[in-house]
Amino acid sequence: MTNDFDVYTFLPKASDKVLHKLEHIHGVRCIATLTGAYEAFAVATLESFDRLEGFLDRVRRLGDPVTAVGLKYSPQRIVWSPRPPILSFIQLNVDPKLVHAAFDKTLELANDNLQHLGTTLVAGNFDLLIEVGGESFDLVRDSLLDVNQGLSKIDGLQSSVTSFGFIRYYRRPHYPDDQSAGGSGDGS
Repeated sequence: MTNDFDVYTFLPKASDKVLHKLEHIHGVRCIATLTGAYEAFAVATLESFDRLEGFLDRVRRLGDPVTAVGLKYSPQRIVWSPRPPILSFIQLNVDPKLVHAAFDKTLELANDNLQHLGTTLVAGNFDLLIEVGGESFDLVRDSLLDVNQGLSKIDGLQSSVTSFGFIRYYRRPHYPDDQSAGGSGDGS
C-alpha cells in the first residue's frame, strides 16, 4: 500500500500545446478532453504532499485551472481501471452535513447501463468527484437523469457540473511492487 494521493485538474482552455505540456508534469497519469465547462481534465498521482506545491505551480502556468486534492477514495479510483467507450466526470456540491452520506450514495449509481468508475471526496471548489461510464452517450445520460437511479437520488445535492470526456493520454501508475493501488484493476 502506498501513501500517494490524486490531484484532479480541470482546465477551462486547453490547446494542443497546453495538453502536451501537461503530459510532462511529474505525476500526471491521465488527460481527457471534455465537453461542457472545461476543455480538459487531468489526474496526477503524487507520492507525497511535498510535491503538491511544485505540481500546482506548474499547472497554474497552463491557465486558470480548477484543482482538487483527493481525501477519500471509493474502492475504484478515478481513471484507474479499464474504461468503457463513454466517460463522464461529475463535480458535486452537497450539503456539508451530508457529504459522507452522498459519497456512499454515489457508489450506488451503477446499473445495467451505467458503470460507477470511482468517487473521491476532495478538498477544492466542489465536494465530490465522480467518474461514470457506459457503452453509449444516450445510456449514460439517461441513467444520470433517471429520477429513481440517477443523480437526483443523492440527498443533499446542491449543484453539479457534468462533463463527458475522451481519454487522450493514459499512463498506468507504477509502484515498487507493481501492484495497482486501490485494488481496482491493472489500468490496462
